[in-house]
Order: sequence, then C-alpha cells, then structure tokens
Amino acid sequence: MPKKNTLSPVSQELYSFLIKYYSFNAPLLLAFSKGIDSLSLLLALKEIQIKVRSDLDFHVAHVNHNWRESSKKEAKEIGDYVEKQGLTFHCYHIENELPKGNQENESRIIRQQFFNELKKDHAFEAVLLGHQKEDQVETILKRIFEGSIDSIKGIQEEKCLNNLLYWRPFLKISKKVLEKYCLEQKEEALLDPSNEDLQYLRVRFRKKMLPFLEESFGKGIQNNILALTEEVIELQNFVSLSAESYRKNIKFFPTGRIIQFPLETPVPVLKLLIKELWKEKEQILNRSQVKELIGYLLEKKTHKTFSWGEGMAYFDRACLFLPSICFKDFSVFDYEIGFQGERGRWKMLKEQNQQSSLGWEDLLKGFISLPFESDKKGRICSLRNLEIDVEKKKIKEKLSKMKCPQWLWEFVPVFYESSKKAELLLNARAECFSKWRLFSLSLGKG
Repeated sequence: MPKKNTLSPVSQELYSFLIKYYSFNAPLLLAFSKGIDSLSLLLALKEIQIKVRSDLDFHVAHVNHNWRESSKKEAKEIGDYVEKQGLTFHCYHIENELPKGNQENESRIIRQQFFNELKKDHAFEAVLLGHQKEDQVETILKRIFEGSIDSIKGIQEEKCLNNLLYWRPFLKISKKVLEKYCLEQKEEALLDPSNEDLQYLRVRFRKKMLPFLEESFGKGIQNNILALTEEVIELQNFVSLSAESYRKNIKFFPTGRIIQFPLETPVPVLKLLIKELWKEKEQILNRSQVKELIGYLLEKKTHKTFSWGEGMAYFDRACLFLPSICFKDFSVFDYEIGFQGERGRWKMLKEQNQQSSLGWEDLLKGFISLPFESDKKGRICSLRNLEIDVEKKKIKEKLSKMKCPQWLWEFVPVFYESSKKAELLLNARAECFSKWRLFSLSLGKG
C-alpha cells in the first residue's frame, strides 16, 4: 500500500521512472559495484521501499571481474554490505583471464549471461543499471566521432536483451548530484581504480575530452549535446514513419523478398530500409557499402550484385531482390517422357488441374505450373546453362518484353530437345493446354 511521499529528489526521480515502467508484481535485480551510481540506486530503492512502496522487491548482483589483486576482497566487502542491508545477494566470479583489448565487451557478455541465469530462478522483471548523465554524454560524443547517426541517440533508458529488460533510471541525473545524495545518506562508495585508468577510452573522454570541451565552449555543453540527441531522435522517428509506406512495397516470396523503390524515394528512407533489410539477415553494412547500394538504386543500375559471405543481393532498375535460396544451384537435368520426381532444386509433377502461373514473379514463388507437350524428350536447365547462343539471345529478348529483371534471366527454366532449339518455360499461351499436359515445376530445398 503506497505511503505518504517524502522522497528525496534522487529517489523521486527513480520512483517516477518505476511508476512509468514497473508493475510492482515481480522482483527487480540491481547490478551493483558499490560505485557512486549503483550505490545511489540501492539507497534510493531502499528509501522508496521504506517511505512509499513496501511491496518493492529487489535483489542485488555483483560480478567480480578479477581485474585486480584486491577484487575478491572487494567482492566480499560488497556482499557483506548488501546482506547487512537485509537484501538477497548474488555474486559471480570470473576466474579465467579475458582477452586483452576486448575485456570490457567480454565482461559485458558474461554479466548479461549471469543475469539471465538468475532470471530463470527468480523471474526478475528487469535489471537496474546505474548509468547517469555523464555516461550518456560520453556515449553520444563517442558515437558522433565515429560518425554513427544511427546510434547517436545514446544509451536507452529501457532496452531488452535476450528476453531480459534493462532499465537505466538515472540518465538525466549528474554524477555530482549522486555524490551529494550518497554524502547526505552518510554512505561511502567504493572507488574503482579503472575509472582513473587512461588506457580506457571512456576514461579519456571523461578526464580529458569533456573537461576540454566545457572549458572551450562553456559548462552548458552537456545539456546541448543531450538536446541535440533529442532532435536527432525526432528526425529518425520521422524518417522511420515516412518509410512505412515504402515498407508496404516489399513483396515476400518463398525464395526471398523483392522491393521496387519509386523514383522519388528520399535518400534517408533508402538508407534506413537497406540497413533494416540487411539487419534482418544479421549483417551490418558499413558506410561505404550503404552508399554503394543507394547508388545502384538512385542510378537505376541494371544487373548489379552485392555479395557477403554466402549471401547475395540483386539490383535491377531501382528493384532489389534478397534471395533466401541460392539461385546458382539450379542444376541441369534430362527430362524423359512421363518423368515425375526431382533433380537438384527442380521438382516436376503431373498436375490434374488446368490452372497456370507462368510469369517471372511466379518463379519467385518457388512453384510454377506450365503446359508441357506429352511427347517431348530433352533437357531442362536454367538459361545460364543453355549452350545454344542464338536461342539464348531470343529468350533474353522475350524476357525483356516480359519486364523480367535482368538478374533473374540466367535462372529462368528453359527446355531444349536438341542443339538447335530451346523454349522458355514461362509465359506460354493458354491454347497450348489443349494439346499439352500440365506439369508443375517447383524449386525445392536442394
């Protein structure tokens, strides 16, 4: 039952955050190092618990990275302090030495894994982290210098990682305010020597870059950086909203997805959609790659490909196709009269119905029905494997009239009986059905 609110400003900030996000129906987990930030969080949580919400339940977790000889001793002191507060304490010790040069990232991964394991047993609603205003400014500056507008929004106050929520309620509070709060509570934070070590980029930002900028431009620079970030986020949201109508142009097929970009598509929208499409394939494009792909679309390049690892994308006249199968795998196979079965990616079955689907888009659906003469005997292959140059030229002319994208030309199915004549197994006339059997040709998994 809520009590009368007599909270300190820091605790009030935290309480307002919890009212916004927290259900008060499950425990929270506080990531704790006993530094100023996490100590302030613990004290504020206790204050809320005592003065306002006795139903607020939280545990405390600490990860001992073993970076210093004193690490185990500090972990013991932290555990004793937490238990003295009457709180449940969880501690994990990293025993193996982490790779140098990537210790912070590796440690972050281990912490997240530890928190996820704890969630399995205690069903925590979220993990509370003590990042504050200076952390936010440092992060934004770093990303500005990296030229990364996508992540210039900085640290998010709520983020979900591996099905676990992470909350950062102090992003608008300065470290000085938190230091004052701990002093008022007569609590002393544990000093972490790594926060003074200039080998870490975050420390160099805090100790050198920010003081220089504040001295050069004035003390209000941190608020200006945060205000700039808010405006960038507003613009990003606007671009994302503008992109919604273009997302509707994406056509999904069993073989992949295709999107036709209108000529008036704004560059920021192109950039956003390209990044989204590649992110779905777990690929992060660098700046030059994004610029290259946007160029293909704006200049309506024909028959352009872009590859990465085992992936391939095709561009043709402001049209982009991202396949989910490898079109290069379509093999040649000999067709005998009455054959039903599969060879490589091709599957062929006799159909009882009289429906046909014969356009190039039907090939992307992974399944086409087509009229086929009963007494024919020969080979079926992709156009790229056809060795009759004259016939290949004629078929390409037909495909051009059908407005089939050039990148697909090489992969359309072709039938040939001899070394002189070949037929395109798309766009057949309806009257052919009177004398031909109807077969289905599908693109299997191979």
